[in-house]
Amino acid sequence: MLQKSLEPNIEIQSKPASRDRYKSLLRSLKRTKGFRLLFMESSPAKATEIIGKIKEDLPQKKIGEIKLEASIDKFYDLAEKFVQENDINILFVRGLEHSLYEYERIKREEKDWNSEDIYSYSWKGVPNILNHLNQQRENFRDNFDVCFVFVLPYFAVDYFIRRALDFFDWRSNLYRFPMEEDLLQKESLRVLSEKLYLNDYSALTPNQRREKIMEIQALIDEDKQTPEQKSNLLAREAYLQIADKNYEVAINLCESAIKVNADNYRAWVNRGIVLHKLERYSEAIESYDHAISINPDDYRAWYNRGNVLNKLERYTEALESYDSAISINPDNDHAWMNRGIVLRKLERYSEALESFDRALSINPDDDYAFSSYSFILFMKIFATIYTLGIYISLRLYSKRIEILKVCLDNILEYYKFITKNNKFRFGYLNFLLLYCVIISINFEYFNKIKMIKVVITIIKIIIIILINGILSRLSNETRKT
Repeated sequence: MLQKSLEPNIEIQSKPASRDRYKSLLRSLKRTKGFRLLFMESSPAKATEIIGKIKEDLPQKKIGEIKLEASIDKFYDLAEKFVQENDINILFVRGLEHSLYEYERIKREEKDWNSEDIYSYSWKGVPNILNHLNQQRENFRDNFDVCFVFVLPYFAVDYFIRRALDFFDWRSNLYRFPMEEDLLQKESLRVLSEKLYLNDYSALTPNQRREKIMEIQALIDEDKQTPEQKSNLLAREAYLQIADKNYEVAINLCESAIKVNADNYRAWVNRGIVLHKLERYSEAIESYDHAISINPDDYRAWYNRGNVLNKLERYTEALESYDSAISINPDNDHAWMNRGIVLRKLERYSEALESFDRALSINPDDDYAFSSYSFILFMKIFATIYTLGIYISLRLYSKRIEILKVCLDNILEYYKFITKNNKFRFGYLNFLLLYCVIISINFEYFNKIKMIKVVITIIKIIIIILINGILSRLSNETRKT
């Protein structure tokens, strides 16, 4: 095949007005014939805007776009297939940064990198995709009559400069497109306005988290980014890294956010979360205390502080933190549930039941709150039965009637609870057992009419257990199909 000459390297564009940069790129694409290699540094939002405008301003050019959604090790075959199936002159390539993030993730999992490696460019090895591009550069030149425009965020351009220099050196130009200030602030606020908890981020797929991280990093790297927003974005990225269990990365991001803005309470809270995960509990409490000193109305700081104190078995202090969290956000079932757990450990069972009940009223599907509530009720019944047995052994019959009434009331409360929730089918068996125990130790107390009612109640419970068992089996069979 005919060899194609390459244009000599042109100096990287400086930073003139955005319109001049766009005109320069447009002229370059308009004059392009055959193979050419360009790089465009831009945020995803800005890139979408620029590519759309280029398609409008160059109707004579046949423009294609490959948007990679996941990591790849090889690009040449993918490009060759796309060009064969589409008659194009210009091909925009987006999403190669996914491969770089995947490379970083694998290296961290192999524990081959330390923090210094991650935050510098003295990295070990070269990502597969960059090795591939370095090796295939002559094939790109010889086999494509297309102008390639690689669209990358700032960090990915640095990867090319330091780890794919053979390929990058063949560029005709690198065009930098920082966001306009108003769009930058709008995009930053959009990202920061997401009201997601750590569990929500953990529920995302690794690719979804990676996309969010890349979006945030592009906004952080913008020249016109304000210090306040940069600090907030660093704290938000740290939150995503916590969800990804990259704790060392997360704590470095928190430190960077605090360095930019020492009054960023979100960064202090996230730092506390990471330190808790790393089992550095005293430092975690200090971080939460610092966050609270900046913003006493931050629910997360109080709630997470309570979690650390609970872990340290400082239950009274933990309770105070949960109470503060609930006073700020009374509709969070997790705070009510954890408050109940602490009260149970403090043997304040009635208050614990109230907390679990409140958690269940907010989130009826909270299995842990249900089981905790059920456990305390069951223990209350067990305690009254034990007391009843003592009174009988001591022949204190007058007190036996009094405690029997309390015991039956507790059993009734337990029965109402378990019938309200079908998840606890074993609760019916517990109830039946308790009922039989009461009858056996107080048989003479029940006359014939009462015994008939007892038998009817037992039959009802057995029927409910059987029905629930059948429904459970049918439900499992439906899931399998």
